[in-house]
Amino acid sequence: MSVRLWQAQRGHGREIKQVRAKISKASRLAQNRHAVIFCCDANYLPFAALAISTLLDSVSEPDFDICIVSLDALELPEQLAVSKVRMCQIDVDTRFDSLPTSHRFSVAAYLRIVLAEAFERDYDRILYMDCDIMVVGERFASVFDLDIGSAPVGAVMDVFKEKRPNQQTHDQRAINMSGSYFNSGVLLIDCQRFLKQQIADKCIYAATQYAKEKIYFDQTLLNLVLQGKWAQLHPAWNWQWEVVRPQFSVYADPQVVHFLSGQNPWSDQRGTIPIKYRE
Repeated sequence: MSVRLWQAQRGHGREIKQVRAKISKASRLAQNRHAVIFCCDANYLPFAALAISTLLDSVSEPDFDICIVSLDALELPEQLAVSKVRMCQIDVDTRFDSLPTSHRFSVAAYLRIVLAEAFERDYDRILYMDCDIMVVGERFASVFDLDIGSAPVGAVMDVFKEKRPNQQTHDQRAINMSGSYFNSGVLLIDCQRFLKQQIADKCIYAATQYAKEKIYFDQTLLNLVLQGKWAQLHPAWNWQWEVVRPQFSVYADPQVVHFLSGQNPWSDQRGTIPIKYRE
């Protein structure tokens, strides 16, 4: 396994020292010890703005920071002009240069794995969320109180794995990985534990080992490195719309709805998404 190889290299003094991610520019200083963070590039910035708008509708006076994090300089969207959103540009040096991307996933997808590094001095816990989400629950503000034990990350089981626990996902099969598997679209990160276990370095190293395999980018890498080391959150914190039957939401009380694989309110030509999400 790549993580064991990484550990072996460290033991023989062959570890490549990585330059830690850092904040190169920020629109304001941190105001709280917790933060909700969206990572994006210019293409996904409008969706991040929409997600933040739904968050602010659910939590009118948040006791946590709300951040948009990017590799390039971005301007705060006009609809968020009166909000207290913190815009942060991150410098990762050359760490992402060899990581795989696609037409849908840019290198910005990997920013979530270095958030603990970049915000080590600012935040104790970070809730990372993809841009294709909506905050819909009244209990959202309690997310930072969730118990994740001694794990560095809390996440929700990927619905494919939830329905087929004994079947490997496509990327698990590609790299001969088994076991549980989470969706990386919503991650509750304990910054100090994440740093202590060197999760980012292990993910980047694993990417070099499986460069020729069909992996799901950051999600595959995080699942590989965090095998047996992540805490499972209730599905309400990452209600994966594409593969969840709508009627089940009555019982789950979703706090965050995650629209997967292009089936979302802003491009719902067939009208399959409930009108309450499309308004």
